[in-house]
Amino acid sequence: MYNTEINEIAGSLSVEYFPSINFLFWMTQEAALSHKYDIWESFEVRSMTVQDFYKNTLKNIASYGDVLSIGWTMDAGEEFFAEEFLEN
Repeated sequence: MYNTEINEIAGSLSVEYFPSINFLFWMTQEAALSHKYDIWESFEVRSMTVQDFYKNTLKNIASYGDVLSIGWTMDAGEEFFAEEFLEN
């Protein structure tokens, strides 16, 4: 999900790793679309290749010390530091 107003991937404050931002990702377009309501309604669902995700997105998130959440649902998901994925 992409927030065009700030030109950035959708995120929320991390509950587990506060004060970092938790960037949100889904494995399917349908799962992402199910979150397009309320404050998320104007956001765009965008897809990226796995290669672009690792090469660009993870490196950017890691450079700020933020986390990512995969399979995020209703304010909850598995949170990981981006560095954990880059190390593997």
